[in-house]
Amino acid sequence: MAAVLACGPGAVLSHRSAAAHLGIRDTSVAWAEVTAPGRAGRWRSGIVAHSGSTLTSADFAVVHAIPCTTVTRTIFDLSAILSQGALEYAIHRAELGPSPPDFGELAALLQRHPGRPGTPRLRSLLGRPAGLSDAEAKSRMERAFLALCRKAGLPEPRVNMWIPLPIPSGGLEVDFTWPDRMLAVETDSAPLHQTIRARRNDPARDRALTLAGWRVARFTWLDVMAEPARVTSEMRALLTPSPSSRGLKSTA
Repeated sequence: MAAVLACGPGAVLSHRSAAAHLGIRDTSVAWAEVTAPGRAGRWRSGIVAHSGSTLTSADFAVVHAIPCTTVTRTIFDLSAILSQGALEYAIHRAELGPSPPDFGELAALLQRHPGRPGTPRLRSLLGRPAGLSDAEAKSRMERAFLALCRKAGLPEPRVNMWIPLPIPSGGLEVDFTWPDRMLAVETDSAPLHQTIRARRNDPARDRALTLAGWRVARFTWLDVMAEPARVTSEMRALLTPSPSSRGLKSTA
């Protein structure tokens, strides 16, 4: 509070200090970070001040009696100063907290400030690059996954196959399937932050497929686009029949 008051009207705790205050990231820095109008780059008795020129009333709140940036704005600010792994973990902790980030607002912040440092990093974690709709991102990801399978010499999957199931919809359309191996693969274009509906429906889809005897694997945008070698290795393992299954097949 002393650091906020020292920076004058409109100042709020921000960046690493706000993250620690909100419980989404620990910090060991010896200074307090504050965002305030007209204070960018100034140090004052252990305070690092950032410009408040882009803050709106929706970007801050009073938490435990101290004005600070919201969880959503804090994550946006952290994207400019943290590594991708550290940012991902901060988002993970924020999602588990009492005030999860608003991913729609994060997307809006990215749109309003496209050239800000860290925005490509945050966009990749949100699930699609700038300028792509959800449908376009999913289409690009599916093409990349199919190309990955072909490059690795893996068996050709069936794409967008309809699987009849004893559920109200009568079945499900699955991104990639290998019916002879009873393997279904879904590619999720939003690696960390799916909609509330998706968070409810995706596990239900997986359970329905599992109950019907299918093995289900999911890969995110970050998996396919950033770690293709790992995805290839995992797919090869998933498509390799186990010794027990080979024995059953030969016996049959």
